[in-house]
Amino acid sequence: MPSTESMLFLALIASLFFYSVRQSRIQLTFLLIATWVSLLFVSRFYPWMLQYNTLLFLEAEKREIVGGAFFLLLVFLLHLFFRRMFGRGNAETAVWWQVLSVAVLEAGLLSAGLFALFDLSSFITLSPLAYTRIASPQAFIVWLLLPLFGILLLAKKHHMRS
Repeated sequence: MPSTESMLFLALIASLFFYSVRQSRIQLTFLLIATWVSLLFVSRFYPWMLQYNTLLFLEAEKREIVGGAFFLLLVFLLHLFFRRMFGRGNAETAVWWQVLSVAVLEAGLLSAGLFALFDLSSFITLSPLAYTRIASPQAFIVWLLLPLFGILLLAKKHHMRS
């Protein structure tokens, strides 16, 4: 029987898949880029907020939840911004296997980013297998680099034979 973590990860993949089904390949690329930019911004901004006690009014456990929610909100808003600014025009709709691969890459990047940026150990106890595949520092590096291949996959055009 699958663990709770793997069920949640599969649910995240499924939700990202269904969100991305009608998206173009360009917009799927924007989703990955928005996640990278959000990771960069939050990894610098959140420690600064903790250092200068701007989140002092919150309990220690709630600071991590607020930071995680801010990260996810920033991903969503940046994705919308990139879609509005750069995603206009006739773009080719992604095929199902591209959407599935981007959903897996995005789910891994979001999960690993949340565990790398915030101490969620007081809320979630991961199994050793889930920790090594998602929450460990090595897994974060892998999930940070894997979307590069996803962008290359989306950038490659397939010409149909007549």
